Amino acid sequence: MTFDPASRRAAMTALAGTALLILPTARAWAQTDTSGSAAPRVGTAGPTGATISQSQWRTLTLMAGTYAKMTSLVAQSKGTYPGVRQFGRFEADEQTTVAQTLTDKSDPPPVPLDPRHQAKLTQLQAVPAGKAFDVAYVASQIEGHHELERIQQSFLNAVPGDGNAKHIAMLARWSIQQHLVMLGDLQTMLATV
Repeated sequence: MTFDPASRRAAMTALAGTALLILPTARAWAQTDTSGSAAPRVGTAGPTGATISQSQWRTLTLMAGTYAKMTSLVAQSKGTYPGVRQFGRFEADEQTTVAQTLTDKSDPPPVPLDPRHQAKLTQLQAVPAGKAFDVAYVASQIEGHHELERIQQSFLNAVPGDGNAKHIAMLARWSIQQHLVMLGDLQTMLATV
């Protein structure tokens, strides 16, 4: 798969744009995973040696991204805390841009979810609007972002040299790490309201 300079610029712009939204904090986040994710296990502090191919990276990134987008669309209508609705809008838009970049299509169709992601989406959709939904959405995004981070790191572990796909994965990993900080702040704020 190759990425033309315009696609690469679009991805870099979308991912870098999220940096403007970062809440100032120095919080470190937990490196444990209780998601039961099928994605390769790579911790946030560094690789454990897991690797995946470019094709696997693309497929896993698109599926996890579709899940993030679909849950974020739900958050836009059910979220009651303004920060939750705002994060939902930004995340849905970002995942659209990532999918456009990885598929080289202006309006890519959503990737079908595997049974695990579909069950989690259905479970989140069943939570009534209100604080319980906000808490459940943020927890699902934290779990999903840890999964996306492992996917990016596993691909970066396998890719020698430079290439557009590697650069996209590097930017995605950086953006995901920033989102985890933002989500941690949201989780803390929700615990106090």
